[in-house]
Amino acid sequence: MKVIGITIDEVLRDFLGHLSYVMAKIREEDEYVVTEDDVTDFDLVKHYKFESKEEMYNLFYKEASLEIFGHPDQLHDNIVGKLNMLYMDMIDEEEDVEFVIMTREVGRAIPATLFFLSKLECEIPNIKFFKSYEEMWEHADVLITANPIALDAKPEGKTSVKVICSYNTEPDCDFAIESLNDFIEDEDLRYMIINKN
Repeated sequence: MKVIGITIDEVLRDFLGHLSYVMAKIREEDEYVVTEDDVTDFDLVKHYKFESKEEMYNLFYKEASLEIFGHPDQLHDNIVGKLNMLYMDMIDEEEDVEFVIMTREVGRAIPATLFFLSKLECEIPNIKFFKSYEEMWEHADVLITANPIALDAKPEGKTSVKVICSYNTEPDCDFAIESLNDFIEDEDLRYMIINKN
């Protein structure tokens, strides 16, 4: 059985867009502090001008977890609904594939993310939370992610699929897609990704 891991941020959840909104609200500015395109690498402390990683972690995982992780919109219209339909189709066709929603989160971000998935009626039964991006690869044969750290951590014999966004131009990958819609809608591409190794 092939296990396909799908991360959440910038794949299902509009994390950067919503974080910009939250930061503008917190700092009481009329306009977004940072636009999504301004985030050119994964150093969010630098882009959102936090004093330190501790300040950012405190905001993310203690003070505003529900606002940051629970309330964003989905990245593309009905992307979770389309993923649900693909999952059900693959079950009906008795495909030897399992989907797992994966994310690296701790503390109050965990229930906030579960709220995000539940409000969109995500029907993927396997949801896993990890403390490191490297751990994700232990539970997936294919990883669909926008996260450059997860892409860089890919071990031999696994397949990486990069969802292109403003902060992940550098990492190598086996496949690059504009959005999860490409994987869902393009049957030939999906077959190549699933059967690469």
